[in-house]
Amino acid sequence: MNMSAIPEKGIFKGNFVMKDFTDPKMIMQINSELELEFIGAFLGIADLQRITGHISMKMDFNELVDMTLPEASMGKLKEGIQSELRVSDLTFRIPNYPHIIHKLNLHADMKNGFVKLDTLSFFFGNSDFAMNGSLSDLPALFHQQEKPVQVTFTAHSKRMILKELLSYDTAMARKAKEEIYNFNIGLALETSVKELQHPAPLPKGKFKMEKLFASFKEYPHAFHDFGAELNINDTALLLRNFGGMIDSSDIRFSGRVINYQLWFDKIMRGKTQVAFDLKSQRLAMRDVLGPISRKYVSRDYHQEVASGLWLRAKADLRYDSVFKFAKIKLANVSGELLEHKIKVDSVKGTVKVGADSFLRLDTLTGRIGKTDFDISMRLYMGKDTVKRKKENFLQFTSRNLDLDQLTNYKLTANEDEETVVAAPAAKRAVVKDTSHASGFNIFSIPFIDFRATVNIGRLKYHRLWLRNIVSNVRMQANQHLYLDTLGMGIADGQIGMRGHFNGTDPKKIFFRSRIRAFDVDLEKLMLKLDHFGQDYVINKNIKGRLNGQIRSRIQMHPDLTPIIDNCEAELDLGIYNGSLVNFAPMQAMAGYFKDKNLNMVRFDTLKNKLSLKNGVLNIPNMNINSSLGFMEISGKQSLDMNMEYYMRIPLKMVTTVGFQSLFGRKKEEVDPDQVDAIEYRDKDKKVRFMNIKVTGTPDNFKVGLGKAKKA
Repeated sequence: MNMSAIPEKGIFKGNFVMKDFTDPKMIMQINSELELEFIGAFLGIADLQRITGHISMKMDFNELVDMTLPEASMGKLKEGIQSELRVSDLTFRIPNYPHIIHKLNLHADMKNGFVKLDTLSFFFGNSDFAMNGSLSDLPALFHQQEKPVQVTFTAHSKRMILKELLSYDTAMARKAKEEIYNFNIGLALETSVKELQHPAPLPKGKFKMEKLFASFKEYPHAFHDFGAELNINDTALLLRNFGGMIDSSDIRFSGRVINYQLWFDKIMRGKTQVAFDLKSQRLAMRDVLGPISRKYVSRDYHQEVASGLWLRAKADLRYDSVFKFAKIKLANVSGELLEHKIKVDSVKGTVKVGADSFLRLDTLTGRIGKTDFDISMRLYMGKDTVKRKKENFLQFTSRNLDLDQLTNYKLTANEDEETVVAAPAAKRAVVKDTSHASGFNIFSIPFIDFRATVNIGRLKYHRLWLRNIVSNVRMQANQHLYLDTLGMGIADGQIGMRGHFNGTDPKKIFFRSRIRAFDVDLEKLMLKLDHFGQDYVINKNIKGRLNGQIRSRIQMHPDLTPIIDNCEAELDLGIYNGSLVNFAPMQAMAGYFKDKNLNMVRFDTLKNKLSLKNGVLNIPNMNINSSLGFMEISGKQSLDMNMEYYMRIPLKMVTTVGFQSLFGRKKEEVDPDQVDAIEYRDKDKKVRFMNIKVTGTPDNFKVGLGKAKKA
């Protein structure tokens, strides 16, 4: 079939022969020079009238070897060239787009079935595009469709304005504020036409990306030197060496999906595996965070930089129309946070997750900074009666656990201060605003039957160092928590505890306990209690070595801070080689003693059975052999610092000024045998003692004569 036309502007000649429609082979000869603006005007089609430009096409394509079939002389091409296409200054408008495509230039040729696109460039609105590419075997698109073909494609743009590219949808265009600068990408695909036409479910072959570059207006970062290789076979999808740079951060990622076909099934049944390996020598948060993602990352981490990052894991998944089970094996998690100064090293283990509320950790081990850990756990909260019979448990083992480093805790100047002797009496209570009642309440969560075993060689928490911590804890479904065993080395001594939390009413949590202390250094022990919403540090007034037992019943805040004004405790304690530091009753009497340091009163033994109830500490009478001499003391003190103490002190220790202040007379004017406040300590009447009563607060106190009432 011969065709020819001579329009007013340009020429067109063609010759076309096709044989065997089942496996078509053809002769196609074209020689065309067309001005598109003329064609639109000639045909009177409005859309075509907007097209301008020049198209030149020459084709001499012959798949038939049949001398009887006619060939026409259509004009000469370069030797070996079967086809050539040129487009110059093409301008046209796409329907529903307000912007036109203009200055489109294209050049492509075909030689022995190999198609090469030298140039394709155009402007879309204010966005520019430049492309080139190739196709290894054009005839294979029509027959020999199982023959592998290679496609390459490269694209470049100095500026892409998404608002213009999405202008066909006004709603999307209004939201699109991003612009992409200096974009570049190189793509290569090796597959067959049959795979492209009949993917099962993905076309098998090799895909390669290289030299991906891009920077952005709204997302203030630049991608450069990104590349990847993707291989797809019958059973596996393999991604290799996906990586590049984001600003100054590098990323390298490889992964695989076994039995990827399952992810494309409408009803997923069977097993599949997903594995990945992620590495980065340097990953700075400021290089990857954008205006939106920044809001979801703690401000403390906005300037964080990770180095030596390596994550490697695989997950075996099972589906039976729905997700059933996952077995995740962590091969390695390691890296270092430079700002927070935490290094994660060799974290590995197995995590099992079931759709029926099942979780299991099998020997999850590793190091985080100075902390090492070994965790195993089983947790089932489903309805399967057989699985519910198996024990839920947690086993945690650590040679060294640094909670301060894990929580980024830093001692303040006041907390780091070692000396408290010179602290004013009025400041012995450290007061802070608290919000215990609004804290996280573990008892508001439904409990299950659960057992936990903890074994820690060494633990650091603020100024406390704990050693050889052993604990067994039981949780019960009735909202009870039992501390069966807790033992630890603390402050150069040992403490053992048993306890029971009753959280049946989450608003009223009670804790019963028995605590035993063996040779504990009080100076190194800091306990934080709560009284009427204020936090007190209670170990600053007394020092020494503690032995004894404490039995208590305490109401707790939701964050498990004790409420001292609603607790009862019996304290059978002995303190040896100790001292009273800035002790309010002693300081109140500073003007009554001769040449004595009442800021620090040393004693060899202080032993008593104290009771704490309704926020008041009751102190029965006890003997103290101290640096002031032999004395007796009893009384009570509430944690709001109101005190009522009774003391018996040697008469000879009282100054003349103190004597006159107490009795209103000079010392020589008072007959000790006739004053009820003065009495002998023993039957031999060798040493006289004075009975003194101290009441008030450390800032507003009263000292007078008085005896304690007999019980």
